[in-house]
Amino acid sequence: MLQTGQRVGDFQVEAALGEDPLASTWQLRGPSGERCVLRLLQVRLPAFQERFRRSAEALSGVVHPNLVHIRALITHDGLPAVITDFVDGADLSAWIGGRAHPSHEVVPLFQGIVRGVAAAHSEGLYHRNLKPTKVLIGADGVPQINDFALGKATVIETDTAGAITEIGTTFGTPNYMSPEQFRGAAGVDGRADIFSLGAMLYEMLSGKRAFTGTEMILIYQAVVDGEFDPLPYNVPPTLLGLVMDLLDPDPDARPQTTAEVLARMREDPDVAAMMLPAEPSRMPAGHDASARGMPRLARPKVVTAENLRPVRTSPVHATPAPLDLRRVEEARSPHSGAVAVVQEEPERGDRLRFRLAVLFVMVVVLAVLVTGLGVAIFLAEGSLRALISRLVVPA
Repeated sequence: MLQTGQRVGDFQVEAALGEDPLASTWQLRGPSGERCVLRLLQVRLPAFQERFRRSAEALSGVVHPNLVHIRALITHDGLPAVITDFVDGADLSAWIGGRAHPSHEVVPLFQGIVRGVAAAHSEGLYHRNLKPTKVLIGADGVPQINDFALGKATVIETDTAGAITEIGTTFGTPNYMSPEQFRGAAGVDGRADIFSLGAMLYEMLSGKRAFTGTEMILIYQAVVDGEFDPLPYNVPPTLLGLVMDLLDPDPDARPQTTAEVLARMREDPDVAAMMLPAEPSRMPAGHDASARGMPRLARPKVVTAENLRPVRTSPVHATPAPLDLRRVEEARSPHSGAVAVVQEEPERGDRLRFRLAVLFVMVVVLAVLVTGLGVAIFLAEGSLRALISRLVVPA
């Protein structure tokens, strides 16, 4: 457990910013006096820690104004952690504040969020837990997405109001989760983030969540049915249609990439006039961590719309399936005592055994049907012979 005033490498711990079952968050002071943030992982599953390290290493090489920049990946007390830039501002949830915002405020902010997702997707990184509290808005009004390094874990909690909350990136938060995320980790790709973008856009335009409920099964049913209240009458038709398509339960029917989302927005001249100009080719001056003597894992890679490479997606069946939370492992946090429920991707052997079991059941059912049909034919034939013998009178 970290303490205020403790040193972590060249950094000094100044204050605790928060804690959840996945990670604790601390404010640090860097060697040059700059403020930083430490996200210390608390899940002790080795496989999850290794995925966290790989994601953090990949993301540390991406420099983009709409992503919270990872300065370094370290290990503390045997647990991996990332040191990121400090964003002096509030999150998107606070910005929404429970009220509908006009389109001219929503469009440029949403565009920045989409750009950040595009930069991460270009590296094959999927967030899987996009929601307003993961989008930080600095004093300059620029949105920055946080926690792309946390992947493939689900933590289920109940808040003080009794509403269900899930923290993690295999499933995510139910109100912003795509239908395929509810059905499990296998096959979930970047289109799950596309769905979450639609849920956030809906909330920015309406001031309320698209899918609500105090029980997960009720939220799940609303998500897979695509049921949500209409948006305000003053929302431009282009944005209305975009929200409908982003929240489509069928991943194949949604916009397939972030580039397609931005292109849809530019098709409407009125919406295009609200959008920001082309992305900057470099970060603002003074934002390069290496220039301040900060440790770097990889040479920064500047990501713009021009050098984004497409990420192939895999088809996911859209037919709703029963919610299955059986395949979980529990990892108790050593500091908070909270329980992290981590859903692993199904093993190949498990899938094979399941298919063989289904095949066996089908063979048994078929055998029963054939046997029943044979008995029925035999009985019918005997009854017919008896009837004929009674009707035929000897000469």
